[in-house]
Amino acid sequence: MRNIFPKASAACAIIILAFSLAGCKGRTADNMEPTGDTVEVKVLDHDDQITTLPDSIAVPE
Repeated sequence: MRNIFPKASAACAIIILAFSLAGCKGRTADNMEPTGDTVEVKVLDHDDQITTLPDSIAVPE
């Protein structure tokens, strides 16, 4: 029977290294504080965008 310990430990080390080098820092107190920037939101009136179509469309013969 072959010894799989060196390969398994190397695979575990690579997995742990990959997870530790991931750059996601998540939510912290630094990025949750308001910065004072404002964003203007423009709400579109959907009634202006509705176009009524005729009941039938003439098809050329």
